[in-house]
This record gives sequence, C-alpha cells and structure tokens, in this order.
Amino acid sequence: MSVESDVQAAPAQAPAAPAGNPALLGLPTFLPAGITLGLWLVGYLPADLPGGMIAASWLIVFVALTLATLRLPLAFTVGFVLVSATFALLLANLLTGQAIFSTLAGLTTFGFCAVYAYIFFDAMGQELGGRAMPMGNALVK
Repeated sequence: MSVESDVQAAPAQAPAAPAGNPALLGLPTFLPAGITLGLWLVGYLPADLPGGMIAASWLIVFVALTLATLRLPLAFTVGFVLVSATFALLLANLLTGQAIFSTLAGLTTFGFCAVYAYIFFDAMGQELGGRAMPMGNALVK
C-alpha cells in the first residue's frame, strides 16, 4: 500500500532576465556633446562653430523626454529638466539676441553634465560591485 503525498512541488520559475542599464552607453556619448555645447554657449568656442542647432525641435524632444522620466529616479528627471532649460534659454537667445540667455544656457549645460556624470559614476560603480548611490525618489509612482 502506497501513500501519495498531498504536497505538490512548486513550479520552477524561469530565471529573471538581466536588467540593462542604458546609462553605461548613453551618458558617455552624451557628455562630450553637452560639454562642447556648454563651451560654445559661454563663448569659449567660436560662434561660427559648424553645425547649426535647432533649439525649438530639440526643446520639444527634451520636454517630452523630461515628462517620460517622471517615473524614474529623480536624478534622471533633474538632468532632463536642465537639458530642457538649456534649449529654452538658447531659443530665447536666438529670438531676442540677448547674450545673457546664451550664458545661462551654458551654465545649465554644465549642470546637466554634472548630473549625468553622477549617474554614470553610479552606474559604473554598481557594475563593478559597488553600492548604488542615492538617485532620489520618482516624482510619479
């Protein structure tokens, strides 16, 4: 006489897919362009630097990206707010011709470069086995 167990084995779960971190690729390519933009906007690089900028197409894109990051940690949103501010100030400079807007845009550029350098440093540290650095809570849950 055999006794069958009423206990059923839990179904095996598939291993979780590894989480990717876009900061490791995107931010190192973004920072040189941002620093160059900042140097151009504060007057360190010549005004006739090749390659025009379309401040209104880029402003629209970065405002959309900013809104899309509201569910990410705050550091990402702060970075995109500064990028959006940069293009808004650049547009103001182009529309009014007042150099103060260009200088302020250069300063906000250095601000977003600092934020994204922080995020990049965090990502590299985590990939090398370190602890996560504080990124802030998302604005939208």
